[in-house]
Amino acid sequence: MKTFKQMNEEVTQSQLRDLEKFADRLLNKFDIDIEFTRHFADRLNDPRNKPAITAQELATVFKKMADNKGKRIKKYGNKEAILKDIQSDLNLPVVINWKNGEFEVVNKTIMRKKGFKSPDPVIKYEDVAANSTANVVGTGSDVADWKYNKRKKKPLTRHFIEIMGKRKRLTK
Repeated sequence: MKTFKQMNEEVTQSQLRDLEKFADRLLNKFDIDIEFTRHFADRLNDPRNKPAITAQELATVFKKMADNKGKRIKKYGNKEAILKDIQSDLNLPVVINWKNGEFEVVNKTIMRKKGFKSPDPVIKYEDVAANSTANVVGTGSDVADWKYNKRKKKPLTRHFIEIMGKRKRLTK
C-alpha cells in the first residue's frame, strides 16, 4: 500500500495527457509533435527516480525545446537520441520520426540519473532564458490549468512605425 506522500507525488495518466497537449501546442509552430509511450508513463512514477519527477519539470523541458525552436531535434530526423535536461538531471530517450511534414518525438522512457551514458547522440538543454517566448503560467500539479502566454510586443517609439502589422525602423 502506498503512503499518502507517494500517491501525491505521482503523475497521473490525465496529467500526462494534459502535458502532451500542452507540449503539442507549445511546439506545433516548429512542426514538432510529442508522444509518450506506456513505458514512459510507468517509468515516470518509478520509485528509483530520487526525487520524484513532476509534471512541472517535464513542462520545463518542453519550454527549453521551444526556446531553442526545435532546431536541435530537427538535426536528428528518423533517428534515436537522448534529451538531457542539465539542471534537473532528467534523461529522455526518444525516437525522432519525420512523418507527414512534421517531426514526431516519441518519448520511450524517462529517468533521473546524473551520469547517464548511451551510444545515441545527446541533445542537452540548459536553463530557460528569462525573456523566454514560451512562458508558462501555473506551478500547480494540474497541467490543464497552465496557460501559454505569447511574448508582448514592445511599444512603438519615435524610431519605429508599424506598417501592415510589421514594425519598420524610421529612416531620416
